[in-house]
Amino acid sequence: MLFAERTPERVESLVLEDTTAPMKRHEYPTVPAEPPEAVDYDWRVRRQIFEELNSPDPAWWDSLPQVTTRTLLIAATRGDRDLEATAEQLP
Repeated sequence: MLFAERTPERVESLVLEDTTAPMKRHEYPTVPAEPPEAVDYDWRVRRQIFEELNSPDPAWWDSLPQVTTRTLLIAATRGDRDLEATAEQLP
């Protein structure tokens, strides 16, 4: 999403599957520096995601209208306020 906002000329189409720009609506747990047990994925990415969810960059929302490419927004359920807000911000 950020890439499409910053360089719309390089994005041919965008699919957002049941995801929105991060909002400060929930408090997510702090992820420890090291996993409590072995994991088969990059633990640092998990930490970065939770940090962004807990303190989202306002650019996520402020720049949404700059996405000029065709965008398909898929919702898992009807009435998701965050997805509706995202759809309203996209041109």
